[in-house]
Amino acid sequence: MIEKITPRQQEILDKITPIFVERFGFNKSDIKMDKNLDDLDLVALDCIELFMDLQIEFDLSIPDEEPGTIRTVGDIVRLIERMSTKFNKTVAPKVAAKKASAKKTMVTLTNIPQGLGERTKLNCGEITEKQKQDFLASIMRFDPESTNFANHCGFNLYYDKFNAWVTPFDMKRNFKPQYRRNGDKEMVIETMPMKSPECGAYEKSECPKYLADGKCTSPLVKRTVGALLFPDKYGKER
Repeated sequence: MIEKITPRQQEILDKITPIFVERFGFNKSDIKMDKNLDDLDLVALDCIELFMDLQIEFDLSIPDEEPGTIRTVGDIVRLIERMSTKFNKTVAPKVAAKKASAKKTMVTLTNIPQGLGERTKLNCGEITEKQKQDFLASIMRFDPESTNFANHCGFNLYYDKFNAWVTPFDMKRNFKPQYRRNGDKEMVIETMPMKSPECGAYEKSECPKYLADGKCTSPLVKRTVGALLFPDKYGKER
């Protein structure tokens, strides 16, 4: 039995279909109301990206418990319909996206001290929502096997209401955002340099300073944190 769809739901479906097509490479014909997300082979990280895109697209803040109730594309459509009605928001993605992009995120780069080292803190100012999303996507695309030598760097990442531990090993598994009560529009990056012959910042515990000076040797950190915060030094690394 084909599910009946209202004009408003069709409007929302038409707005979310390009997200599935552009973000995940699906065919437009695959995105139907009764399509189960499991049949689209979306992993946990894909769903995180999807809901982040939806919140930006429709200027909505989706409660943490809602994604766990979603099973089909139709469930997503009905959720957006319900929330946009609850907050009296119109489904105008271009206007909403522009409004969301205008909100800046404050970034603080610091480190977890090694040995007797002291914490190095470097406040790097604000980034746009697009910069933040590109940064998160860059982390998940990073392929440690493409580097020429083993790299032992990693970092704790706190953004909006989530945190994640990121390492270059099995990136998809280790990138697990979890709920954390830090503020919205706030990102803290805690670098974790490990003892390595390539890393001169380890003993001095000055990873942020090495990044700022353009001396970082970590492919992971250069292509993610470096490209975001110091594009003049690492922008081409991405």
